Amino acid sequence: MTTTQLIVVAAVAMLGAMVQFLTGFGFSLTAVPLLALAIDTRTASMIAAIVAMFTSSAQAWLGRGLIDWTVVKRICGTALFGMPIGLWIFAKAPEHTLKLFLGISTLILVGLLLRGIDLSQAGGGADRVAGFAAGILTTSLNTNGPPIAFILQARKLPPAAFRATITAAFVLLGVVGLSGRLAVGGMTHKVWQGLAVAPPAMVVGGYIGYRLRPRVDGPIFTRAVQFLLIVAGLSAIAAAL
Repeated sequence: MTTTQLIVVAAVAMLGAMVQFLTGFGFSLTAVPLLALAIDTRTASMIAAIVAMFTSSAQAWLGRGLIDWTVVKRICGTALFGMPIGLWIFAKAPEHTLKLFLGISTLILVGLLLRGIDLSQAGGGADRVAGFAAGILTTSLNTNGPPIAFILQARKLPPAAFRATITAAFVLLGVVGLSGRLAVGGMTHKVWQGLAVAPPAMVVGGYIGYRLRPRVDGPIFTRAVQFLLIVAGLSAIAAAL
């Protein structure tokens, strides 16, 4: 990587960590589209996948008493069936096709959220569908946040429980998904270069996001999640086109 690319990696890692600690998700949604503007998408997604394991683990530990393990188990259980599909996409599919699919599907989920979809009393089937979609996105581009965020937001989880539950799911999915991508040769020299600068920047961004968190609650939190999803969807479409 060039010096400019490494600076971009560090800056995006800081921004992604800040977003994640603020809302509970969004590191990869923020990082992958932005990094893909400077480096190839597969390298971007691998760097994001590894760094996101640290941010998600920290948040899951901080909120461990608020995790809804029933929902996490449903999501992760069906995600296992979607992961082989995502792994094939990671290794074979054209980048622009995958980005376009990600952007369109994300905006559809945002549209449902803005219409006030309430799944707080829904059965486990909704969690399992979201988990299957998350499994595909975990091993393809590591942007599994939208379907999980959608289902947790629609279930009306309070902000603190939302953050704890979604990051717990990220950790479990991340371990399995990252192992699969390593097995198909995802760890390259460029990834190692990116990891040399991303973690320190991640710590700075995470600290900023954590300090700002008390100011983002209730309706503000809901709008922040929805805004993040819209930006992520439009970014993915723009990158594809």
